[in-house]
Amino acid sequence: MRIGALLALVLLLPACGGGGASAPLTPQPGGLPTAAPSNAPSLLPTTQPNGYVSTVFAFGAAGSSTQSLRSRQYLPKGMNSATISLTASSALALNAPISVNVKLNNCPCVVNGPLVPPGTDTFDVSVYDGPLDHSGVPSGNKLAEGATTTAIAAGTANDVGVTLKGIPAGLSIASLSSASVDSFSMQPVKLSVLDADKNTITGDYFFPVTVAVADGMGNPNVGLGLVLNACAPQACAAASVVSTTSSDDIELTYGGFAMKPAVVSAAFTDASNTQISTSTFFTPALRDMTLSLGANTASVKQNEIDLFAQSGIGSTGSFTVNEPGFSDKPYGNVFSAAPSSPNGCAKIASLSSSSGTAFTVSAVPAPAPGSCTINVTDGVHSSPLVVTVTYTTSTVTVK
Repeated sequence: MRIGALLALVLLLPACGGGGASAPLTPQPGGLPTAAPSNAPSLLPTTQPNGYVSTVFAFGAAGSSTQSLRSRQYLPKGMNSATISLTASSALALNAPISVNVKLNNCPCVVNGPLVPPGTDTFDVSVYDGPLDHSGVPSGNKLAEGATTTAIAAGTANDVGVTLKGIPAGLSIASLSSASVDSFSMQPVKLSVLDADKNTITGDYFFPVTVAVADGMGNPNVGLGLVLNACAPQACAAASVVSTTSSDDIELTYGGFAMKPAVVSAAFTDASNTQISTSTFFTPALRDMTLSLGANTASVKQNEIDLFAQSGIGSTGSFTVNEPGFSDKPYGNVFSAAPSSPNGCAKIASLSSSSGTAFTVSAVPAPAPGSCTINVTDGVHSSPLVVTVTYTTSTVTVK
């Protein structure tokens, strides 16, 4: 069930309109109109000067006996005042909204709304955390706003649900857990959307919030995505999703690809066209690059290839690099390999590769005795896998 912020709107027939209406809820006193607003007479049809219908808005209480409204209502914490406006009506053209400003003390509570004409009417409700000022206008921050269009009939009680949408003012995302490479995993993205009083909004958001993920390698096809409301990951995982209510379920999917930390962000644009955002990181648990020496490759130390001849056995050596979640299936990525310094191996050996995971070093013509190093990188680890290449000669003196 979608959790919304609901106001029960009970429209009460004026005394001149006949009987048959439900008994009115008792509204709070103070700051409430007992007649049409000052701008109403010029808007009323001349043949029906008393044709407006009075309204009562219930904040956090069910209108009449409509029990279903009670279970779905939400009250922003810290609300102290509200503006209730009729913004459009099919019965007449409005020069300006018909509005009342009301106190909201000790809610759940009921307050009088504006006097409205029967017909198809549009209402807007804005809730604030400050009291009414000396001019009777709500002060402080706007916490929520909602609007609805409904048919208002004379001679009966009209119950109308107005969904209040919390107005985002801030965001936070809980820290994400790491995950092992080389396997698929999912975890929730715990998003909190805050109002101006730093309270978490439970219900609909007045401004939609975009949650997005970008991996640190700039590669969109790494099996990293977002899933909204339990859609099958293979069908709908995306780089971003749009959340409109606190009941949205957002999951981060990870396909096990070895990658740099990924940024998971959330953002919305407020009424002043300012973007508010926050972010956190998803950091996979990487596995080491490992080296395997090829057949007939001489070595006396780990990750070392020892050459000792200019041709034939001892003139070449080979090695293969592997990294779970990077070079194995289904990822199939390749490594880069190069001398640690420019021309560092130029006098000893040359380096070649046929696949990006298998490499061969070959003694150059007239190699000089000594050693050099080759760095193998994957673009993910901060440090390379270092392979040492040596060339030695043996001189046998015959006496």
